[in-house]
Amino acid sequence: MEIAHQSVNTFDLDKHYFHYLYKHFTEHAMDPSDIKLGKIVGDLLREPLKRLKGCDFLVAGPPCPPWAAQGNRNSVKDARAMVFFRILVWCYFLAHCKGLIAVVLENVVGISHKALNNGVVREPVIDMFLRVLRKFLPDFAWGVDTLRLVDYKIPHSRLGLKSLQDLLGTPALPGRSESTCVIIGIPTLIGARAYLEHASHNRDLQDRRS
Repeated sequence: MEIAHQSVNTFDLDKHYFHYLYKHFTEHAMDPSDIKLGKIVGDLLREPLKRLKGCDFLVAGPPCPPWAAQGNRNSVKDARAMVFFRILVWCYFLAHCKGLIAVVLENVVGISHKALNNGVVREPVIDMFLRVLRKFLPDFAWGVDTLRLVDYKIPHSRLGLKSLQDLLGTPALPGRSESTCVIIGIPTLIGARAYLEHASHNRDLQDRRS
C-alpha cells in the first residue's frame, strides 16, 4: 500500500535476532533504533509504561510454554505467563493514553483449552483474558480466531499458521513455533467515533500551534 509506517516498542529476550530485524527494518524504511533485545533491555517486564511509544496497532506473541502441549502447561503459575499479563496492561495504557486502535495477540491453541487442576476442570485461560479486556476496554470489540495451516495453502494438517506475521506483512522470526490462537481487538462504532474525534482535536491543536 506504500503507506509510511514505523515499528516501535520492539522487544525480545534473544539478542541474536538483531541482524535479522535490522535488515527487515532498513529494507522497509523503518528506524531500527527502537529495537530492544537481550535479557535486560529486551525484557518488556522491566520497561516502564511511561517509556512506551504511542502506536496504532499492537501486535504481540507472549511466550507459549505455559499453555503449549510441549511445555510444562502450568498456565498462569508459570513465571513466563507474566508477559501476557503485562501485555494486557499495555493494551489498557496504550488505548487510553497513546491512541491505540487495534490489537492482535497470538499464542498456541492450548490457551483456549480447559485445564484439569487437582481434579477440578478450570476454564480456558483465554476466557479470563477476554473478560479483563472487555471490562477495561469496552470500546473495543474483542474476539478469538483459530487459524489453520491448510487454509493458507500450507500442506500441513496441524492447527496453526506458519506465522501471524505473514498475514501482517512481517516475516516470522527464525525458530519461532507455529501460533494458532489469536485474540483480535478493534474499536466498536462508539470507540471508533471517540478515536476520530480525539485525532481531529489533536490535529486542530497542532494547526493552531503552527
